[in-house]
Amino acid sequence: MNKKAIFFGFILDLWGWIFFILGVLFWILIFTVTKESVTFEVSAVPYTADDVVMFSYLKTPVSDGVILDTIFNAYRYDDKAQLSTAINKSLNLVYGRAKPVCWKLWYYEADEKELLVGESCGETAELFDKELIVPLPYNPDKKNIKIRLTVPGYK
Repeated sequence: MNKKAIFFGFILDLWGWIFFILGVLFWILIFTVTKESVTFEVSAVPYTADDVVMFSYLKTPVSDGVILDTIFNAYRYDDKAQLSTAINKSLNLVYGRAKPVCWKLWYYEADEKELLVGESCGETAELFDKELIVPLPYNPDKKNIKIRLTVPGYK
Protein backbone atom coordinates (compact mmCIF):
# COMPACT_ATOMS: atom_id res chain seq x y z
CA MET A 1 0.00 0.00 0.00
CA ASN A 2 1.21 3.48 -0.83
CA LYS A 3 2.00 5.64 2.21
CA LYS A 4 1.60 8.85 0.22
CA ALA A 5 -2.03 7.98 -0.68
CA ILE A 6 -2.95 7.41 2.97
CA PHE A 7 -1.36 10.71 3.95
CA PHE A 8 -3.07 12.69 1.12
CA GLY A 9 -6.40 10.99 1.87
CA PHE A 10 -6.11 12.07 5.50
CA ILE A 11 -5.26 15.64 4.47
CA LEU A 12 -8.25 15.76 2.08
CA ASP A 13 -10.55 14.39 4.79
CA LEU A 14 -9.23 17.01 7.20
CA TRP A 15 -9.90 19.82 4.68
CA GLY A 16 -13.40 18.41 4.09
CA TRP A 17 -14.20 18.44 7.82
CA ILE A 18 -12.86 22.00 8.13
CA PHE A 19 -15.08 23.20 5.26
CA PHE A 20 -18.06 21.35 6.73
CA ILE A 21 -17.56 22.92 10.18
CA LEU A 22 -17.09 26.38 8.63
CA GLY A 23 -20.30 25.91 6.62
CA VAL A 24 -22.27 24.92 9.72
CA LEU A 25 -20.88 27.90 11.64
CA PHE A 26 -21.77 30.20 8.73
CA TRP A 27 -25.42 29.05 8.70
CA ILE A 28 -25.66 29.25 12.49
CA LEU A 29 -24.42 32.83 12.30
CA ILE A 30 -26.89 33.68 9.50
CA PHE A 31 -29.88 32.22 11.35
CA THR A 32 -29.03 33.81 14.69
CA VAL A 33 -28.60 37.25 13.13
CA THR A 34 -31.82 37.11 11.07
CA LYS A 35 -33.92 35.24 13.65
CA GLU A 36 -35.44 38.36 15.21
CA SER A 37 -36.48 39.96 11.92
CA VAL A 38 -37.99 36.73 10.59
CA THR A 39 -39.96 36.21 13.80
CA PHE A 40 -41.24 39.78 13.63
CA GLU A 41 -42.32 39.49 10.00
CA VAL A 42 -44.22 36.25 10.60
CA SER A 43 -45.91 37.56 13.75
CA ALA A 44 -46.94 40.76 11.95
CA VAL A 45 -49.25 38.80 9.60
CA PRO A 46 -52.84 39.29 10.78
CA TYR A 47 -54.89 36.30 11.90
CA THR A 48 -57.46 35.65 9.18
CA ALA A 49 -58.89 32.25 9.99
CA ASP A 50 -62.35 33.64 10.86
CA ASP A 51 -62.51 35.46 7.52
CA VAL A 52 -61.71 32.22 5.71
CA VAL A 53 -64.38 30.35 7.67
CA MET A 54 -66.94 33.05 6.94
CA PHE A 55 -66.11 33.04 3.22
CA SER A 56 -66.44 29.24 3.24
CA TYR A 57 -69.93 29.51 4.73
CA LEU A 58 -70.94 32.11 2.19
CA LYS A 59 -69.66 29.98 -0.71
CA THR A 60 -71.35 26.78 0.47
CA PRO A 61 -73.42 25.42 -2.43
CA VAL A 62 -77.19 25.23 -2.11
CA SER A 63 -79.83 24.20 -4.63
CA ASP A 64 -79.54 27.12 -7.05
CA GLY A 65 -76.30 28.90 -6.13
CA VAL A 66 -74.43 29.57 -2.92
CA ILE A 67 -75.52 30.73 0.54
CA LEU A 68 -74.52 34.30 -0.29
CA ASP A 69 -77.10 34.30 -3.10
CA THR A 70 -79.80 33.09 -0.72
CA ILE A 71 -78.82 35.83 1.75
CA PHE A 72 -79.39 38.44 -0.94
CA ASN A 73 -82.69 36.83 -1.95
CA ALA A 74 -83.82 36.93 1.68
CA TYR A 75 -82.65 40.53 1.96
CA ARG A 76 -84.19 41.70 -1.31
CA TYR A 77 -87.31 39.51 -1.71
CA ASP A 78 -87.95 38.46 1.90
CA ASP A 79 -87.44 34.75 1.01
CA LYS A 80 -86.12 33.55 4.36
CA ALA A 81 -87.16 29.87 4.37
CA GLN A 82 -84.53 28.71 1.89
CA LEU A 83 -81.82 30.75 3.65
CA SER A 84 -82.72 29.33 7.04
CA THR A 85 -82.61 25.77 5.69
CA ALA A 86 -79.27 26.31 3.94
CA ILE A 87 -77.56 27.88 6.95
CA ASN A 88 -78.97 25.25 9.32
CA LYS A 89 -77.62 22.48 7.13
CA SER A 90 -74.12 23.94 6.71
CA LEU A 91 -73.63 25.04 10.34
CA ASN A 92 -74.93 21.77 11.77
CA LEU A 93 -72.43 19.86 9.63
CA VAL A 94 -69.61 21.80 11.28
CA TYR A 95 -70.74 22.58 14.83
CA GLY A 96 -73.83 20.47 15.41
CA ARG A 97 -72.58 16.90 15.42
CA ALA A 98 -74.03 16.12 18.86
CA LYS A 99 -76.81 18.74 19.02
CA PRO A 100 -78.18 21.20 16.48
CA VAL A 101 -76.78 24.72 16.76
CA CYS A 102 -78.57 28.01 17.07
CA TRP A 103 -77.45 30.97 15.02
CA LYS A 104 -78.32 34.51 14.03
CA LEU A 105 -77.66 36.36 10.77
CA TRP A 106 -77.82 40.14 10.88
CA TYR A 107 -77.32 42.85 8.30
CA TYR A 108 -76.53 46.51 8.85
CA GLU A 109 -78.42 49.43 7.37
CA ALA A 110 -77.22 52.91 8.30
CA ASP A 111 -75.15 51.48 11.20
CA GLU A 112 -78.20 49.75 12.69
CA LYS A 113 -78.09 45.98 13.11
CA GLU A 114 -81.24 44.21 11.94
CA LEU A 115 -81.92 40.49 12.24
CA LEU A 116 -82.41 38.79 8.88
CA VAL A 117 -82.94 35.18 10.07
CA GLY A 118 -82.02 33.10 13.08
CA GLU A 119 -82.70 30.13 15.32
CA SER A 120 -83.51 30.32 19.03
CA CYS A 121 -80.90 29.22 21.56
CA GLY A 122 -80.95 27.01 24.61
CA GLU A 123 -77.28 26.79 25.65
CA THR A 124 -74.66 29.40 24.91
CA ALA A 125 -71.05 28.54 24.12
CA GLU A 126 -70.02 31.33 21.66
CA LEU A 127 -68.89 29.05 18.84
CA PHE A 128 -68.51 31.59 16.02
CA ASP A 129 -69.00 35.33 15.50
CA LYS A 130 -67.86 37.25 12.44
CA GLU A 131 -68.79 40.40 10.54
CA LEU A 132 -68.03 40.75 6.85
CA ILE A 133 -68.67 43.35 4.15
CA VAL A 134 -69.65 41.73 0.85
CA PRO A 135 -70.74 43.27 -2.46
CA LEU A 136 -74.35 43.00 -3.48
CA PRO A 137 -74.73 40.91 -6.65
CA TYR A 138 -76.18 42.28 -9.85
CA ASN A 139 -76.06 45.91 -8.78
CA PRO A 140 -74.85 48.63 -11.12
CA ASP A 141 -74.13 51.00 -8.19
CA LYS A 142 -71.48 48.62 -6.72
CA LYS A 143 -73.08 48.77 -3.27
CA ASN A 144 -71.88 46.58 -0.40
CA ILE A 145 -73.71 45.08 2.54
CA LYS A 146 -72.31 44.32 5.96
CA ILE A 147 -73.49 41.02 7.42
CA ARG A 148 -72.79 39.31 10.73
CA LEU A 149 -73.11 35.60 11.44
CA THR A 150 -73.14 34.47 15.06
CA VAL A 151 -73.33 30.92 16.35
CA PRO A 152 -73.90 31.50 20.08
CA GLY A 153 -74.51 27.88 21.11
CA TYR A 154 -76.89 24.94 20.89
CA LYS A 155 -80.67 24.56 20.75
